[in-house]
Amino acid sequence: MKLSFSNPNALWALLIFLPLLALPFLGRQRNLSLRRGLGLGVRLCIGLGLILSLAGAQLVRPVDDLTVVFVLDLSDSVPAAEQERAEGFIRQAVAAMPQGGQAAVVVFGEDALVERLASEEKELPPVASVPRSGRTDVAAAVRLGLAMFPEETQKRLVLLSDGLENVGDALAQADLALARNVEIAVVPLSAPPTEQEAFLANLEVPAGV
Repeated sequence: MKLSFSNPNALWALLIFLPLLALPFLGRQRNLSLRRGLGLGVRLCIGLGLILSLAGAQLVRPVDDLTVVFVLDLSDSVPAAEQERAEGFIRQAVAAMPQGGQAAVVVFGEDALVERLASEEKELPPVASVPRSGRTDVAAAVRLGLAMFPEETQKRLVLLSDGLENVGDALAQADLALARNVEIAVVPLSAPPTEQEAFLANLEVPAGV
């Protein structure tokens, strides 16, 4: 457990407040009576309380519980065999979660759908959600996954995808995850060499050669 401040600049007020406490000792009566000592202690507590409040003091307790959001690519570019392998990977990982750990599942293609909210349940039934699979929007899936984390846990997002996005900007979402202290792990999915494909979106040639 440690003490942190959301506005540490307010602590500079201590440089003014603490010398003020010495004023009662500068007069003729320098002996500190019990009454004056109690009054000084009360003023000290009130002043420190106000300054710490302005500084946004808060006790931060370390959290051991882990929440993992699995983000599964079900777009057409991922072969069925790889999708099955990824689903099996998720099922094994959920079954092996430590006590207190939670797991959630997001599936995506052109859109992203919540398959399972964060839960301590160790069993994962077959994936039932069916996203539109014609395109791959990794960014939307990661964005949805980031929104599913509980606040007071460690956070990890596991992306199972071939990475062939053709909608959105996944790198921007990765930067957002970093800012939120979310760890990102990637399980690559890929087709066998004979099944690799290319999509031609546009072809431009000169009018004359």
